[in-house]
Parts: sequence; structure tokens; C-alpha cells
Amino acid sequence: MTEVAEPVQLLHQKTDLFVELVQVLKDQISQKVSKAALQTLIILCPCGRNRIKGVEAGTVPVLIELLLENCKDRKPNEMMLVLLECLCQCAEGRAELLRHGAGMAVVSAIRDEINDVEIIYKPLSDMLECVGEADVVFTSTASENPLILKQHVKELPFASEEMGRKRLFVDISVPRNVGSCVDDLESVKVYNVDNLKEVVAANKEDRLRKAMEAQVIIGEESGQFEAWRDSLETVPTIKKLRAYAERLRIAEVEKCLGKMSDEDINKKTQKAVDDLGRGMVNKMLHGPMQHLRCDGSDSRTLSETLENMHALNRMFGLETEVSVLEQKIRAKVEQKP
Repeated sequence: MTEVAEPVQLLHQKTDLFVELVQVLKDQISQKVSKAALQTLIILCPCGRNRIKGVEAGTVPVLIELLLENCKDRKPNEMMLVLLECLCQCAEGRAELLRHGAGMAVVSAIRDEINDVEIIYKPLSDMLECVGEADVVFTSTASENPLILKQHVKELPFASEEMGRKRLFVDISVPRNVGSCVDDLESVKVYNVDNLKEVVAANKEDRLRKAMEAQVIIGEESGQFEAWRDSLETVPTIKKLRAYAERLRIAEVEKCLGKMSDEDINKKTQKAVDDLGRGMVNKMLHGPMQHLRCDGSDSRTLSETLENMHALNRMFGLETEVSVLEQKIRAKVEQKP
């Protein structure tokens, strides 16, 4: 859902959705399902008032309980900590954390367990100082007003040489945490939800184009498959005609060899006579075989194919179940547009 939704749609999710996602976490159906629920909440909660909705759905105490139960599972714990930190960026989330008896204790325990990941918390008053020390800045708060303005960024030192002396701001907050005027500065580059919307639109257009290409390929392959399948309907007549011709060939070759003396018959001569008969049969059958095809490779109509089949059966007495074949061929042709 979150991969295809418009950024604005993420802002208007009902509390019921958060309640259901939290219930999924509580049920612990499987690791895969729990991970998907966590990922969805991590994407949704930073947007608009979703943090408060997530808190109201009871996410904070559930996360604390899960962290206590799974204190040794590093990857899920990292995701739960990310979500818990996001929720605690609003007053309601912090209150829920402090209200739970094991709130602060479980966070400290997990931080000690993940000792190679440094998590530093600083007050909001130190925000600009922290921004000045970073090359890439992510903002995601519930503030109603911009926290980082043009005059603030002007006074900051340039980013590192590795970034081309250009600081990157990624603002996924709604309303924005980074003022729109900040992007006017040459020393920074700002990405926000509007840029995300453009990326989503571009991805949708690309998916639509690829879907249309896939439809063409599917149509071509389906046509080839149906043509091959339809061509099987005349196989009984073709087999009987070839078997009839082969019986005639063998009889005539034996008659020819019977008229020759033993001195004239050797393996080379016998093979030459056999090849001669086989070649004549193949050339004689080529035309009739072509007129029995109903695979759509030529402009032959249904009535012509049926007429050819009837004629061959009458002329050579092949005794094929023509009525059954006719019904099958007619049904296949009527299905074609």
C-alpha cells in the first residue's frame, strides 16, 4: 500500500488502520508479518498527525513489551526502536513511554545490547548545532511551523568535501520542517514530500509503460500458442494421410525390388530406390499438408480448411472423424477476434 500510495494519501489514514497494525504486532503471527507491520508503521507515523494516531492505537506499550520479550533479536529491535523514537517525538508518545514501568529501562537495555550503534539524544535547542555537524539531515517532526529557515542555514559551515560542500536535507514532514526558501541557497539541496510525489508519478508512468509492453508480448505469445493448439486439430487427418502414402510407398518399392534380379540388388541400390520413393511421397504430400493447416499463418478461411479435409478423406478413404474435427476447428476459429 505505502509503495503505490500518493504522499498526500499517507496523511489521511484512519486510526482503525493503526489499531489493526498494532494488533498484528501483538499477535506475532510470524516474523515476516510482524516486519511488514513495523515497516508500514515506520512509513506512516512521521506523516502529519499519524504519530498521535499511532500513540492512540497503543503502539508504545506494545513496542515496549515486544522489546522486553525479544531483547536478543537485533534486527527487529532496531526497527522497533526507530518506530518508538518516532512516536516519542510528540508529547503523547513521550507520556506513554514514561507511563510504562519498563519504558526507560528497556530502551537503556537495548542500547547496551546494540553497543556498536551510537544513538545520541540532544535537546531541540541544540538542533542547529547538530545540523552544522552533519552532511545529511533527515527531518520528521510534528511541528506546525518550519524549524530550519534560510537565515539558520546561511550561518552554518559548509558540508564536507565528500558531499561537494553541499548539505542534503531530506524533509518528510507535513507540514514541512525545512522552510521552502532554504532550497534557494547554493550550499544545500532539499528533498521533501513533493519530490517524493514526483518520483511516485514517474514510477507509475514507467510501470504503465512496462505493463503495456508486457501486454503486447503476452498477446503475441498467446496468438502463437493458440495457433499451435489449433493446428493440432488437423493432426489426425495428416497422420492418416501420411500413413496411407507410406503404405503405398513401401508396397511399390517392394514391387520394384521384386522385379529386379538378385545380382542387381545390393544395399546401395536398395537404399537409392527407397530414397527415391520417400522423396516422391514427401513432395506429393507437401501441397495437401499445407492446405490442412489451420494455425493462422495464412489467409485460408475456415470453410476452405474444412473443404480440404473433407476432400482428402473422401479421395483417400482416411475415415477420420470429420464431424468431430469440424466442430473443434469451427469453435477455435470463432474464438478468434
